[in-house]
Amino acid sequence: MAEPLIKTLFFVVGALLLSLVATLQRALAPNHLDWHAYIAPMLIGGSSAVLFRMWLRQRRYTAERYAKLELINETLRALGSLVAEIRGQGELLQKICDTLVQRNRYRHAWSALFDADQRLVAISEAGLADTFEAFADRLAAGWRPTCVGEVMAHPEPVMVTDNPAANCPACPLAPAKPGLASMVARLEYDKTVYGILSVSVPGRLSRDPEELALFREIARDVGQALYHRQLKVERRKAEEAIRRQMQELFAIFNAIEGAVYVADMKTYEILAITAHEERFGHGVIGGKCYEYLQKGQHAPCAFCTNDRLIGPDGTPNPPVVWEFQNTRSNRWYLCIDRAIHWPDGRLVRMEIAIDITDRKRAEEALRRSEKSLRELVDNSLVGIMLIEDGAIVYQNPEQRRLFGTLPRGYRLEEFQGVHPEDLPKLRESYRQIMQGEVPQVDVDFRYYPVRPREGEAGQMKWVYCRARPIDYQGKKTLLVSMMDMSHARELERLVQIQDKMSSLGRVAAGIAHEIRNPLSGVNIYLNTLEKIYGRPGREATVREIFQQLYTASDKIESVIRRVMDFSRPGQPHFAKQDVNGPVDAALRLCTVAMRKGGVAIETELAGNLPLCRLDAHLVEQVLMNLFTNSAEAMRKQTTPRRIRVRTEHAGHFVLVRVADSGPGVPAAVRDKIFDPYYTTKSDGTGIGLSISHRIVSDHGGRLTVTESELGGAEFVVALPVEEEAGVG
Repeated sequence: MAEPLIKTLFFVVGALLLSLVATLQRALAPNHLDWHAYIAPMLIGGSSAVLFRMWLRQRRYTAERYAKLELINETLRALGSLVAEIRGQGELLQKICDTLVQRNRYRHAWSALFDADQRLVAISEAGLADTFEAFADRLAAGWRPTCVGEVMAHPEPVMVTDNPAANCPACPLAPAKPGLASMVARLEYDKTVYGILSVSVPGRLSRDPEELALFREIARDVGQALYHRQLKVERRKAEEAIRRQMQELFAIFNAIEGAVYVADMKTYEILAITAHEERFGHGVIGGKCYEYLQKGQHAPCAFCTNDRLIGPDGTPNPPVVWEFQNTRSNRWYLCIDRAIHWPDGRLVRMEIAIDITDRKRAEEALRRSEKSLRELVDNSLVGIMLIEDGAIVYQNPEQRRLFGTLPRGYRLEEFQGVHPEDLPKLRESYRQIMQGEVPQVDVDFRYYPVRPREGEAGQMKWVYCRARPIDYQGKKTLLVSMMDMSHARELERLVQIQDKMSSLGRVAAGIAHEIRNPLSGVNIYLNTLEKIYGRPGREATVREIFQQLYTASDKIESVIRRVMDFSRPGQPHFAKQDVNGPVDAALRLCTVAMRKGGVAIETELAGNLPLCRLDAHLVEQVLMNLFTNSAEAMRKQTTPRRIRVRTEHAGHFVLVRVADSGPGVPAAVRDKIFDPYYTTKSDGTGIGLSISHRIVSDHGGRLTVTESELGGAEFVVALPVEEEAGVG
């Protein structure tokens, strides 16, 4: 009911009551009652009733106000205790909402907190029950009701909605009791907005200035409570972080093999230390650092870093790092000194002394080891050099003897002084090792020193080289080891000559037969020529005799030339050739000897073989060795003696197969027969097959032995096909 109507009703009732009293008084009086006498009582009675109404209303309002103030005080006290007791943000909001609806002060209450991106982080309610669940889901999905959007966007801290059911159907207060209004306020403090608080009040109080002021005060206090809670949480986190850091710091300090101490920079008093007591003695704290930490020191140390730790402006300088040997313990320490602020505000020196005695000892041992290693390298019989970025950075004396003192900036890939015939394989080996295709290369080559030593003619050297990458002083380096094989090569050359002579000795009878037959013919033709010389009419016969003499002479010369070519020493000369050529030459040289020894030779030489890069005389020597070995292996057998020579193309190789019908090579010794000086013959030297194996390897091929189809041994010479070679 409106207040004016109530006041009118009170006025009428009061006027009637006072008029009734006046009437009773007049009725008892003898005088005549005039109607004018009723006006004054009516006015007085009505006014008194209205004043009474106003007094009652004010009294009730005052009581309600005191109740509100008491509730606010209780709420604020409750908020303070909640902030102190409750840590969970959601639980704190729920307790706040529960507190606001206690004693029926607010009918309903709900609150929501948002992060900096306006995402919902916590929500709670009191008095709404199940009607609030769908509303909370929509808030979590990003939807905001009109009142929330306005109160978050506008400076007005409180928004009032008189009829939520009509103005905001989605409001959780809409299904509530009619006649309620909603009030929404920001929860903020110090310009930081944490969220919103919403309550429902009777509609008659929604615009009451005191009601609005009280709600604003509650929202402000809740915001302040959230702010203080945030401060407490952040402070607690900071304290926890500092505590963990200090624990970790002290754990590190205590684990250091050495000492960490803090000393006053003026008095040199030790303020804190983590060193072992048995090392420095008892009562260190409070003593002078130079007295306790050094032996026989009674004044500040000359190497003290105090004057370097603080700048001219009084601010700390960067840390000073240095090494020294402690006079008390005789151990080495790496010291890190810096100026820090002590809790009382003064600058003090903190020193971390890390024990590096073992490292120092290891460094000294390493220096001695490096010195010994350098002496070994410098006095090594193997030439050693290091290559970085293609340039030689180190040569030991033996390597300088081999190569000469190389000019400054000499680059290995220029290959100066290398024999032209050895350049291709040396360049290919260098490319493979530099591009990482192989972990190591082994190659031999002929070399003429670029700068021979004084008094030397710079004669050619045979060099055996091995190269592999290493990590030297943190850089990728190529380690090259070299050996002078010149003397060994000369000995090998002499052995080869001896082996050739031995092979020639085996076929000497055949060679003598080939020479004797033509010589016999020469003698016969000379006798005939002597008898008919000068007789008329015999000119044609004389010319024929001379032609036969020329033919016999050429045959003798051919045999002698083959023998001389076979036995002539010299350096390898590789050229693109058909393998069948040296096979034919070797067969011609030993055919007569084989025939006299009862050995039948069968040949199956394939045509159109691809060319190989080879030295014909060396390959001929290998084949002669194989032929004579097979013949000697069959010397005592009574069964047919046969040697089959066959050539064929297989993949990237041309194969020369030499098979015999002899006893063969036992499987147990097949891996040994190519070793130097290994032989199964009582009169053998064990050099022939070793040299043959070396010659085939120098050609990039393989020499192997297996069983033959004839029942004996079969030696297979595999020579690589020259790339892009034509067909022979």
